[in-house]
Amino acid sequence: MKYLDMVTTMKSNLARIREIDDMPELTDELQAEQDKLIQENEILKTKISTEKKRVEDEGFLAEAEANIPVEKKIAPKAQVEIKEPVMASDQIPATVKRWGELKGFKGQDADLKAFRFGQFFRAIAGVKSAANYCTSNGISLYNVHQEGSNTTGGYLVPTEFNNSIIELVKDYGVFRRYADVIPMSSDAMTQPRRTGGLTAYFVGESTAGTESTASWDQIQYVAKKLMVLTRMSSELSEDAIISIADKVMVEIARAFAEKEDACGFNGDGTSTYGGIHGVLAALKAAAGTPTATSAGGITVGTGNAYSELTLTDFVNAMSKLPTYARLSAKWFASPLFFYGTMVNLLTAAGGNALGDLVNGVTTPKFLGYPVVLSEAMPSTAENSQVCALFGDLSQAAGFADRREMTIKVSDSATINGENVFERDELAIMGTERFDINVHDVGDTTKAGPIVGLQTLNT
Repeated sequence: MKYLDMVTTMKSNLARIREIDDMPELTDELQAEQDKLIQENEILKTKISTEKKRVEDEGFLAEAEANIPVEKKIAPKAQVEIKEPVMASDQIPATVKRWGELKGFKGQDADLKAFRFGQFFRAIAGVKSAANYCTSNGISLYNVHQEGSNTTGGYLVPTEFNNSIIELVKDYGVFRRYADVIPMSSDAMTQPRRTGGLTAYFVGESTAGTESTASWDQIQYVAKKLMVLTRMSSELSEDAIISIADKVMVEIARAFAEKEDACGFNGDGTSTYGGIHGVLAALKAAAGTPTATSAGGITVGTGNAYSELTLTDFVNAMSKLPTYARLSAKWFASPLFFYGTMVNLLTAAGGNALGDLVNGVTTPKFLGYPVVLSEAMPSTAENSQVCALFGDLSQAAGFADRREMTIKVSDSATINGENVFERDELAIMGTERFDINVHDVGDTTKAGPIVGLQTLNT
């Protein structure tokens, strides 16, 4: 592509990026298109800089040759065509080894993905050769400054790695996977919610119909900044970069997943959960915080110990779920509660196939519905505890994703009172921004799209 063509393409891409920014709603397709255009502009920027340098060098050489004394001039050789520099090959060097099975990268090109992310990580850690690799292979090194500071901040994680982290978060976590995920184009947004629908009336012949009106309200999301701090050895040898990248990816994704699940299920509105109210608290509050008598979407069981709960308690909880939420309904429980209580009730009831009891099943099920296991759900019995959920989480809660993850590396930070420089380590900071709004859990008389089984308060 010629210089002028590259400039024209870059201007066109920038115009489209701004056009998408001005749109009232940023869909997944528009976000993907914008990310692709930003990535293409980064590559074009590198090529344009290379072309400008080539032209400058040619001018310099021409001027230098013109000033050589006549007696020392050398007869010119056959003219050699000057070609555009070839970009570095995006291949893994033979010296790079993978130590053990990768956990954070998947697919046939998992090693290459890990290598590219490793080079990005080494680049933001200050390794110049890695920065050159990123520049030559379309990996953006975009620094995000903190508000009020021009020297601190982090590096925006390129889309290809951002998506990998998000997929890994879904693997390790539950809430993001099953809630209604909404992309945020800014730090705050509102979304309309339907609170009442139209009503159909019978009418007689030649009789005017009765008008009905759908009603709506607004759900608000404000992005909360979540941060994870970890550390690792300062040895960032390229030979082991695949394993280093895999470790960084897994550490960050696992930490994000655990906190997202904790907020989504157990959030009580305090700073520990970023001010988020989770499903368990929202469900109990909407039902009037019952203790001994079932109300709204809460079914109170026959005892305060897990061993005192019966199959009838679970069936009663299922019976509360509205029909519209049953198509995608699932159970949500901790592994300990599922295997220690729910499975025990089924095996005690008899009629189970021996193969299922010995080998288990690919997807755990209970009373005909899939079971989703989460460590964030309760594992130790308490009075008035919602120990299991049943329903369609996507209809009850929204997960607003700002989709801007950043990573920062320091060789002098202090973590838990220990200076990483003195320990020959690197401090790694990862941040993401999101919000959760549990907006539909019914009220004191009516159940919403997700219901809960609660232990007795006695």
